[in-house]
Amino acid sequence: MVLQVRMTNLHDVIHSVKREDFFSPAFIEEIRNKGGYKDTRIPIGHGQHATKPSIVHNMVELLVEGLDNFDSVFEIGTGSGYQTAILSKLFKKVYTAEIYPSIAKEAKARLAGYTNIHYIVGNGQKFSGKVNGIIAGTCLPTIPECFDCDCMVLPVGNGNTQEILRVVKTGEGSEKTFHGSCGFVLAK
Repeated sequence: MVLQVRMTNLHDVIHSVKREDFFSPAFIEEIRNKGGYKDTRIPIGHGQHATKPSIVHNMVELLVEGLDNFDSVFEIGTGSGYQTAILSKLFKKVYTAEIYPSIAKEAKARLAGYTNIHYIVGNGQKFSGKVNGIIAGTCLPTIPECFDCDCMVLPVGNGNTQEILRVVKTGEGSEKTFHGSCGFVLAK
């Protein structure tokens, strides 16, 4: 019952963040005119794309299901800032890394009203803090071993074969489960 209540609250949080707030109004109108706004990737520059909302929702839900503590999360790939905004409503502290300075700057401007977000311009490999969860908005070639967290949700694979993976820390090590194929830009 607790998980069901938590999931109901999660869906409320997700739907309280309006995706269109993370793109220019003219661009949103152009996408709507093409009939593709609802559940589509949106280009944000440098060959990067904002993830489809259904994938964002699924990955955030997988992360929340794998955690008991919501103090902090590390996001690899800030992108448009949409997922970052959702995470900021669920966690006390959000650390987010974006490799492209111009994309990071735009996302930070869009997220100006969110006060619990800490920005890293770069790939995040130098981040060394202890967090409860890690979520990635870019595909990693392998599972990172260097992070200390209770749950990770990330796309792993190469350009042709990618899957969403959840890794949950257990008393005996970790439990890895795959949650469907996906198509993300490869991490730099």
